[in-house]
Amino acid sequence: MTTKDTLTTGQIARYCDVNVRTVIGWIDKELLAGYKLPERRGDHRVTSEAFLEFLRDHNMPIPSELQPNTRKILVVDDDINMAKSIVRLLTAEDYDVESVYDGFTAGVTLLSFQPSLITLDLQMPGIDGFDVLKEIKQQKLATKVLVISAGGDEQLERALKEGAHDILAKPFDSTELLAKISQLIS
Repeated sequence: MTTKDTLTTGQIARYCDVNVRTVIGWIDKELLAGYKLPERRGDHRVTSEAFLEFLRDHNMPIPSELQPNTRKILVVDDDINMAKSIVRLLTAEDYDVESVYDGFTAGVTLLSFQPSLITLDLQMPGIDGFDVLKEIKQQKLATKVLVISAGGDEQLERALKEGAHDILAKPFDSTELLAKISQLIS
């Protein structure tokens, strides 16, 4: 299922183990963003993206069939050689990996690729890693962020405060990278 798919109130009721009237009540109270189909009384639809946001906002479990592919990783680093090295390492471990080389493309790719984890360099021209962290937080994406940077302890600590889930200083050991990724997406 993609974030563009829509769900009926009946589907949502089954996922949440509640009555359909409860789901309609959530929509009527604007707790869950939904809409009525034109000229069809009582026929509501909710985008899967809105439903997932509702579940996260209310600390409700996300059904397994709606959970993202946990093997998807986006590598973001303006050093093309570094990015390719990380991609080779992760591909060898059977991860589904894409890489981009700037913050703007990272933002676009996050929405289309929907990775469960992103490795993020902080020091990039234009839109830097901190801007990407802000966007992830603002969009309420469930994507885990592993910051990989040579920016020093101060920048790494700032990244944690701004939403990174873990940090790794460059240069790094590939075993440590794999261990951190495994821990974050398990």
